[in-house]
This record gives sequence, structure tokens and C-alpha cells, in this order.
Amino acid sequence: MKSVGLIFPHQLFESPPLLDLVEQVVLVEEYLFFKQYPFHKQKIAFHRASMKNYEAFLISKGFDVTYIEAISDISDIRRLVPELNRLGFKQLLY
Repeated sequence: MKSVGLIFPHQLFESPPLLDLVEQVVLVEEYLFFKQYPFHKQKIAFHRASMKNYEAFLISKGFDVTYIEAISDISDIRRLVPELNRLGFKQLLY
């Protein structure tokens, strides 16, 4: 069964347990964090910079990582989950 792990801006841990359980990691600039609420621009910039750095960290550790930016239609979790299902992922961990 294909499994995917979703990681959001508030979940950037050095070794989250889900990394050992999934085939692919998806970092999501989720709509709620980046678009829906009027957070301070520096906070948004900090979240993005942290996530891009975390992406590089995971890649350096050998993980298959997909990064979904806030400008993507599937940055909204309500659209992302059906898309992951369409791509064949049957197990979703977060």
C-alpha cells in the first residue's frame, strides 16, 4: 500500500516518527497558514524559509520529498487529499 506523509509548517521536527512509515513526504504550504488569515508578512516569510530549509534537510537524508507551494491549487488540504488518492496513495500520515 502506497503511503504518504504530510508535513505542515508547525511540524518541522528533526526526526518525526512518520518518516520511517512512508514512501514519500509532502511538505505543504497549506492555504490556512499562507492565504486565509492575514498573518504578518515576516511570519509567512519565516514559515516558507523554514520549510524550504527542511525540504533540503530531508532530501539530504535520502527522502523522496514533494513541496507544494501556497500558490498551487492543491495547497488546500481539501483538494490535496483527493489528488493524493488519485495518484495511488492509500495511506496518509500527518
